Amino acid sequence: MKIAFTLGKLNSTSGVGKVVANIVNALGAKEGYEISVICNEALKKHTKLANYVEVITLGIARKQRTDWALMVKPLKKLFMERRFDVLVISGMEFVPIYYFVAHRSGVRMYAWEHLNFGAGPNFRLEWIGKRLAVRKLQGVISITKRDHQYYREYCEKKRIPGRLYQIYNLTAFKKTEIRYNSNSRKIISVGYLSAIKGFDILTDVAASLLKKCDDWSWDIYGKGSEKEHLQSLIERKHLENHVFLKGYCEEIFEKYSEYGIFVLTSRKEGMGMVLVEAQKSKLPVVSFDIDCGPSDVISDGKNGYLIRPFDVESMADKIAGLLQSKRLREEFSKCSEKNLEEFEEKVIVKKWECLLRDGKI
Repeated sequence: MKIAFTLGKLNSTSGVGKVVANIVNALGAKEGYEISVICNEALKKHTKLANYVEVITLGIARKQRTDWALMVKPLKKLFMERRFDVLVISGMEFVPIYYFVAHRSGVRMYAWEHLNFGAGPNFRLEWIGKRLAVRKLQGVISITKRDHQYYREYCEKKRIPGRLYQIYNLTAFKKTEIRYNSNSRKIISVGYLSAIKGFDILTDVAASLLKKCDDWSWDIYGKGSEKEHLQSLIERKHLENHVFLKGYCEEIFEKYSEYGIFVLTSRKEGMGMVLVEAQKSKLPVVSFDIDCGPSDVISDGKNGYLIRPFDVESMADKIAGLLQSKRLREEFSKCSEKNLEEFEEKVIVKKWECLLRDGKI
């Protein structure tokens, strides 16, 4: 069976690039699948694709990636020369161009939503892609239950018999024997340093937390355009002795054992796979209850806390409570994997195989 997944840019620091690499590696290892990844641009030195996964690069330069018209000619040539059984389109903004080029080729097409139905401005390519996908493609794959429900509500409202599926992202985290460090008073946050990840809000939470207790430190792992701005916020709020920008860490899994709490302050997420990875590392987690992802993995008051979006004081209060109670941290740690059965590799890969082979889950 010949299956192609699409990407804008393929590299190991992109969240979408990581989750696509994880699933194509897992599928490609099984008999009966020929897996290709079609991308505008491939930074091969950063990719973690297995050698049995074919990379097809359209040759569109970095500065031209958003010029969708440049994709038409190489894609037409590709679909004339190659016959794929299934095409999985990663990112709703790519749905219109792939549908335009490939809908008469006989390939079954699925759109893989990496954010959520409400994300993105109206009447842009992403907005159009979502609505085109539920009407014309063989299915839409959501990565959270909440987003799956959003798509279902839209289809019911518009009376569209949309074929909607929900499959969690596959993490590269390999579970080993992990012991929670209940003596650690260190907090960790991980993500790309951009506005959507809410690290500026993190500094507000940290400033409030400092008024409640001061025997803690908070490390932020990641790189991005907001680094200098965040450092200035840290200094402006006199957090230099408590909040630290640690840079990007390729093997972040190895760091989790040093910490006692994981905190997510994002404004929006597709899934928030860092929460899953933190829970697999036995960490209590605290997050705003944003769209989408946190509510799929956090049982409020049992293995972490879901905070009303952007309520800085409530988040600071909950973190302070965890810092002040070793017993509570240990109880949350014991329940850290309470909701993670559906995130097991065998469960996720089986769902993908059923969808690709049979067109249903």
